Amino acid sequence: PLQDGRTLELAFNRIIVDGKTTGISVFGKDITERKAAEEPRRFLATMVESSEDAIFAYSPSGAILTWNRGAQVIFGYTADEVIGRPFSMLVLPPNMPEVDQYTEQILAGNTLYARAGRGVRKDGRIVHVSVTSWPIQNSAGEVEAISVFARDVSLQHEAEEAKGLLASIVESAQQAIHAIALDGTIVSWNRGAQNLTGYTSEEVIGKNVAMLLPPEDRQNVGSRMEIIKEGRTFEPIEIVVRRKDGSDVDVSLSGSPILNAKGKVVGTSAIVQDISQRKLLFSKILEAEKKYRNIFDGAVEGMFQTSFEGKVLTANSAMARML
Repeated sequence: PLQDGRTLELAFNRIIVDGKTTGISVFGKDITERKAAEEPRRFLATMVESSEDAIFAYSPSGAILTWNRGAQVIFGYTADEVIGRPFSMLVLPPNMPEVDQYTEQILAGNTLYARAGRGVRKDGRIVHVSVTSWPIQNSAGEVEAISVFARDVSLQHEAEEAKGLLASIVESAQQAIHAIALDGTIVSWNRGAQNLTGYTSEEVIGKNVAMLLPPEDRQNVGSRMEIIKEGRTFEPIEIVVRRKDGSDVDVSLSGSPILNAKGKVVGTSAIVQDISQRKLLFSKILEAEKKYRNIFDGAVEGMFQTSFEGKVLTANSAMARML
């Protein structure tokens, strides 16, 4: 480096006369501009190499040309194991026709952003990736390579699958299951809820849950929401739900808080079970027991019940008079 900021590249040679070194010749070349051009490239290369995302390039014929550390982490191959080998080694065989079409679009000069795809790791496992690719052109405008930026989205994919499975379970459940915001607004509605109340999701989502209650019960919504705001789950309670046709149905209601990613309560999930048949059956049992008791107590004959050991369990008035 020189005092004026320029950089010289020096070459030293011995000066030999009659077989003896008599001096040293020094040749200098100003490489200031070359150094200035190389510095951003080195900086960019460092960024690419240190990225956790896979960044690599392959030729129009499909041979892998470059490979960064992120690509090694995601796919499991070192640079020595992949450079010069076909790009198809990273692709599931059934997906090759789709990848060939993808490559043709890039070679035509197009940039393709954030396409969902699946790759194959060295150990044979499938990795889900979001891929962005663009052409690398030479000075003549010809595509000499294809650059690929791939981000591992396997965790997001698994989370989405889990959410999809859970949503499917909720949707197909016979119980009415719905979510309610803290202000009482209905935000989700499953098929069971539609079957129970007669309302479709379009008719209730965005409206207050009080619409499902008889007027005399609507003031209780706030107290139940206070329990949810405290992060507590309320045990099943029996309430009355008013259907779309105006009829009432007896139900068992339980609720649990819904938390966001920060652990803050943002709503409640409500599970509603129709218990009208159970209550009807219980009412009939009570009625039958009352009839039996009336017959038992009013009989003119003496009637009593005993255990297997002979202990008297119950007796009517006629039996008491006889004894």
